Amino acid sequence: MVWRQRADPRQEVLEGTMMSRFDLRSDRGQSLIMFLLILPVLLGFMGLVIDGAHAFGEKRKSQNLADATALAAAQSILGPAGECPTGPAPITSVKKAAECYSEMNGGPSVLHECDYSDPANPERPDPGDGCYAWPYKGDSNRVEIRVTRSVGGFFLSAIGLGSIFDNGAFARAVASVATEPHCIIGGVERDDLLPDCKLPDEPGTFVPGDNADHCYIGDPPELRDDLLPGCQLPDEPGTIVNANGVDHCYVGDPLVQRDDLLPSCVLPGDTGTVRAATSPHCTFGSPVTNPDQYVPDCAYPGVFVDGSDGGVGFAKSTNCQFDTGGSAITYGGAGGGEIGALTTNGGITISGNGGKTITSLGLGRNGERNKQGKPCYDNSGAGTILNPPIKGPWSPPLDWIQPLPPIPTPGSGCTDLGSADVTFTTAGHPPGVYCVTGTTATLFLSALDLSAGYTFFAPNITVSGGIYKCYALCASTPGRNATLFYATVGDVKSQGNAPNLTGNIFAPNGEISFTGGGVNGGRGYLEAQTLKLAGNFANYLGTGPGPGGHFEGGQTGTYVPGESEHCYIGDQQRDDLLPDCRLPDETGTIVPGDHSDHCYVGDPPVLRDDLLPSCVLAGDPGTIIHGDGLDHCYIGDPPVQRDDLLPDCVLYGETGIITSSAGPISMDE
Repeated sequence: MVWRQRADPRQEVLEGTMMSRFDLRSDRGQSLIMFLLILPVLLGFMGLVIDGAHAFGEKRKSQNLADATALAAAQSILGPAGECPTGPAPITSVKKAAECYSEMNGGPSVLHECDYSDPANPERPDPGDGCYAWPYKGDSNRVEIRVTRSVGGFFLSAIGLGSIFDNGAFARAVASVATEPHCIIGGVERDDLLPDCKLPDEPGTFVPGDNADHCYIGDPPELRDDLLPGCQLPDEPGTIVNANGVDHCYVGDPLVQRDDLLPSCVLPGDTGTVRAATSPHCTFGSPVTNPDQYVPDCAYPGVFVDGSDGGVGFAKSTNCQFDTGGSAITYGGAGGGEIGALTTNGGITISGNGGKTITSLGLGRNGERNKQGKPCYDNSGAGTILNPPIKGPWSPPLDWIQPLPPIPTPGSGCTDLGSADVTFTTAGHPPGVYCVTGTTATLFLSALDLSAGYTFFAPNITVSGGIYKCYALCASTPGRNATLFYATVGDVKSQGNAPNLTGNIFAPNGEISFTGGGVNGGRGYLEAQTLKLAGNFANYLGTGPGPGGHFEGGQTGTYVPGESEHCYIGDQQRDDLLPDCRLPDETGTIVPGDHSDHCYVGDPPVLRDDLLPSCVLAGDPGTIIHGDGLDHCYIGDPPVQRDDLLPDCVLYGETGIITSSAGPISMDE
């Protein structure tokens, strides 16, 4: 074991203290160093906040200064704005107004004109300075103000950063003033005449120099030579209602006392006589059954007398077999029998089985042949002309042998079936005249019994079987205008089963064709550009022009137009009162019993107690213009002679001066 001597305790304490003071790992004293380092930064931030707030306030002051100065300058645009509140000098210009209110609001007292030499970078005034621009961008109703206030930094200047505010607080404002136009004529404001600011022309009265005196009364002057030589309207006497404390009723002009009408004091209007309207009709010299069926031409064809060779049809075409489209009439098929008389401006082709007999035939080009020798009368041997020779040729071509009937319109002669294809049925369609409008539609009739009487007008008509008889005029034998079918645009085609037809058939722009069985029976006449016949026609009796059938006893009557409904009050026609045919009630004047006399003048009566006691309204005096053989011009009421305005005799209105006044003032920018 080794023993060690113990050290002196005081020596240990002393050594520990000394070593702790020089220990580099200790952090004592560092806060003071950090505070000293960041103190300038804190002072800078504090200065920025304080001086920045001050700069913002100066900016608002600059803007308020610019706004107030711009508004004051705009107010002075249209003229002097009075005295400047800060001095005796009057505000005589936009510049003076701007400088006055700039100084009042803490801005510069002198403003120069802004420099716009570089439009992209207009002048920014130095701190403490300002400028104005008027007119602003060419508009004399607008003014711009630019000002810059000095901004001093308190804290930032102390630490050498005051240059931040060297540019000052800049602001600009643009104000405008609206103008309101005024019209001044002869020193009187007449804004009602804007925008022209011109009095209307006053036409005068031209008096020709005819060496005769004339009388003119009223405004505008009315020629009243019947009042010469006095040239004064007669006095108009009124009615005096004497005071007696009792209500009275007066009606009419002059007033008639009708107390029996009290308390209403209304005179009921007279009721007249209504003469009913009449339809147009025909009158004939000799009795005619149902004469009105011949309206409007009033041509009665007479009584039809049957003939063995009545006309069956007429084809208006001039074609022969060798022309494009073939013959105007073709008659073929297996049928036979006698067909009656046929006529055409062209030729005919007869083919099919034999036995086809034509009562008589007329061909407008009879005897013609083409270079190959083909004749217009093309008969292979199937047809026989019962009454030769063939009539023709002729020139010029015939017009319609049977005159075409007029085509009715829906609501005026026929019942409308529409403008599209339609298949007709009798359901809801009583006997009558029916029409299909348009240009392409087809009316289809199939196996119908229309023997009760129907007439059809349509662009195209197709028939198959059935019994058909025309309306009204087919009561006995078809005659003139006894129309059954009328194709207004195209063709009438009979297909399939043979129909029974009574009435005339027309296709003035197309073809009438029969295929299949032909015609089962009936009578009538066919007219078209071309006829195409097939089947049996032996039972069909032609009623048109021909060597056989004809009319006897025809006559032309007188057309009597219908009259409208009329109203008669007594012997006076008063159609203006229809449909009631009654005069309006006349309301009278109730005069209350108030123990005072009253005067009533005119119709309706006007109370004119100022005319009592005479109750006479004096007539207006006119102006006498003496005839001296010279033209004169008179203007105004009373008329003033103004011959200097001849020959126009028009006093042209005076043109005034348009001025402007200040309207609302507003800030634009």
